[in-house]
Amino acid sequence: MSSTVNTPALGGDEVAEKYTQIVLKNFTGVTCPTYAAQTWGWYDPASRERYLKTMQWAKQQGLATRAHPMFWSRFDYSPTVWSDLKSEPAKLRQAILDHVKEVAAVAAEYKIDWVDMINEPIGFSQVEQIVTDPSFRADVFKVGKAAAPNVKAGINEHSIISSGGLNTMKQ
Repeated sequence: MSSTVNTPALGGDEVAEKYTQIVLKNFTGVTCPTYAAQTWGWYDPASRERYLKTMQWAKQQGLATRAHPMFWSRFDYSPTVWSDLKSEPAKLRQAILDHVKEVAAVAAEYKIDWVDMINEPIGFSQVEQIVTDPSFRADVFKVGKAAAPNVKAGINEHSIISSGGLNTMKQ
């Protein structure tokens, strides 16, 4: 069983120690954030540093690790540079693929076990509505796997088994 971890584990104080004990007692794996968001994600140097420290901490604890997400097709959870490229679909596409390549390579370097290449594709397709390339999502996987060939890759989607498993659209 796994859980998303956050920076309290990195504090080096009593709170961090308690957080670490709780995580290690209750979970065998953790999700390490890799959101691209401008002010609190990969493009913010302080956030990126926390993300990298979280990956390092998780591996030092011997936990299974998952990086989440490489790409989320929401402009409100994306860096400003992507929003600025809305009128240039080819450049937007390339900027995202470059980001996926960079983050997947880091995941490989930190020996992350699993990456969510795409987050919630059923509910969010803002980028795809602009890029309009039917192979775009497949290319996200191809670029990510090329940068991290030994890291398992998947899609994160919510509500797959909610309502007693009746949500067949998401299955």
